[in-house]
Amino acid sequence: MPGSKCKWQLLPDLRGLALWKKASAQPVVAQLGDTADSLGATELEPPQFGVWDGKGWMVNEAAQLAALTAAAENEIATRRAFADAAIVPLQDAADLGMATPEEAGRLTALRRYRVELSRVTQQQGYPGKIKWPVLPS
Repeated sequence: MPGSKCKWQLLPDLRGLALWKKASAQPVVAQLGDTADSLGATELEPPQFGVWDGKGWMVNEAAQLAALTAAAENEIATRRAFADAAIVPLQDAADLGMATPEEAGRLTALRRYRVELSRVTQQQGYPGKIKWPVLPS
């Protein structure tokens, strides 16, 4: 077109590049023209519980410990609920003098298991390393 002046403009294109927000360690999607700086993002993939320290990712050990503890407590509660449900009818049979020798043995084993579950939090390395008691068959 005569008289019109077209200008070409080069824009950064980070679309399709894996980027993570430094403030939240969450993935971010770039649009045409975005830069890592404008997005507050980095190409460095964060570790679980990652926190940006200005130069790179560090693990937030308090958040990691809290998550491990919550997961372990949830697992203990789940296993405890299963044991409790299995113990109730066996305890009823024992209290009524109706328990077979096999039921009495299973009741004792489940009660022992429940005690072992209550001591999981006392294990060395808890909550990062847990040796779970074996559910009796």
